Amino acid sequence: MKLMVAMAALCLVITQAGTPSAPSPAGDDEACQFIAQAIEATKSLKAGMTRSELDKNFTEDGGITFIGQGQHHARYVYRKCPYIKIDVDLTVAGVDEKPAMSPTDRILKVSRPYLEHPFYD
Repeated sequence: MKLMVAMAALCLVITQAGTPSAPSPAGDDEACQFIAQAIEATKSLKAGMTRSELDKNFTEDGGITFIGQGQHHARYVYRKCPYIKIDVDLTVAGVDEKPAMSPTDRILKVSRPYLEHPFYD
């Protein structure tokens, strides 16, 4: 009887040793945590917030942008990784009838984050 119990235990150990372990739940590794931080930084941006609040975690991507009368559409990159981007529409106050960017400009709309190589001037 003892021999049968020992054989059953040995078979169980051998069977379990050959079974691959289950992958860790999503979000356990550093890369997933970093992506989660970028998503949360994007989700924290709301219409009505200022450009200065946007600038805490994001900076304008390179390339040419144009400021229209009263509105500015721009591509921003996550400060910690320039491959993570968002598109932002902002109000732009006119200075002497010429539009100019200001830290007090207001966010109108923010896109979902996406991945793309950075643009350079």
